Amino acid sequence: MRTPVIKSLYLKDFTAFDEIEIAFSPGINIFIGPNGTGKTHILKLLYSIVSAFKEGSDWDYLREKLVRVFLPYENNLGRLVRNQKMVGSRIKLDFCIGHLRIGHFSFAITKLGQLLPEPLLLRYTNSGKGIASLIYIPPREILANAPGFRSLYKEREINFEEVYPDLLDKVYLPSLKENKHSKFEQLLTIIEEAIEGKVTSKDEYLFLKTDRHSVEFTLLAEGFRKLALIWLLIKNGSLSPGAILFWDEPESSLNPSLLKKLIEIILGIGRQGVQVFIATHNYIVLKEFDIQATDADRINYHSLYREKKTKPIECNTSDKFSEIHPNVILDVFTDIYDREIDRVLKGDK
Repeated sequence: MRTPVIKSLYLKDFTAFDEIEIAFSPGINIFIGPNGTGKTHILKLLYSIVSAFKEGSDWDYLREKLVRVFLPYENNLGRLVRNQKMVGSRIKLDFCIGHLRIGHFSFAITKLGQLLPEPLLLRYTNSGKGIASLIYIPPREILANAPGFRSLYKEREINFEEVYPDLLDKVYLPSLKENKHSKFEQLLTIIEEAIEGKVTSKDEYLFLKTDRHSVEFTLLAEGFRKLALIWLLIKNGSLSPGAILFWDEPESSLNPSLLKKLIEIILGIGRQGVQVFIATHNYIVLKEFDIQATDADRINYHSLYREKKTKPIECNTSDKFSEIHPNVILDVFTDIYDREIDRVLKGDK
């Protein structure tokens, strides 16, 4: 049975965006672009909307989710409106199964922070129940500081986006008695080889258990903790066919030697029916996708950019690495290469 995927997103006057529309791949979507072009905002917005879609919740739930994920000052959702001279922001998001459109969110955010559905455009079905799981992994690693975090978040006003407790709720799910998806079991083996062990837990404390010893996560390299996080999510079934994964800067804190393995894992996840959204600044990540991917992987590269600082953000989408334009990551590495060649030719040490 095929499950819903995010088909497209339209934004007008939302945070950094004047007006933009992006069509997504049902497989893997990779966002690149300079700082300030809204990559993380897109991931957070998609996560918030799909949370409401999956739960079949009302518009009040979506409004509160947006507040808890974006953390605008004084919980004023109106601060997400880009142009304060305008009435507000408009946001539209479509879901589909295959080529069939099965869900549509259309709403506005006013300058006063109200969330207003647009009933004439709204077609909503309960098909979000078909989404197996929804996962957002932020750049900042949380596992080492996980013990007690969820209870603290529930009881106190602390300035953490809700993506962190949401993620920990997934992490602490018990392991499945039997994983019915053999391909995911293969991914577990790949990760175990990379981190040289398996993950165990006791009273919310996480440990990497190897053949020789057990190491608590506070003493474990952050890059290993990132891979261990994926191991946990696969082991307990959170990452399974029909899930949607958002991962902001997966390369953060990982040694470049592990990036080949990281992309192998992400491609493996996508091949098992998980729609994936990634934001990256890393050339090796992009190139590893280019080298390792097959035509069946259905990758879209979304390049966010401004022609000039005063111009609005635009998006070019391509399914081929060689056709990404503009490619600011490649431009920077080409510039480094050119300067190195120039230095050598000049005879500098």
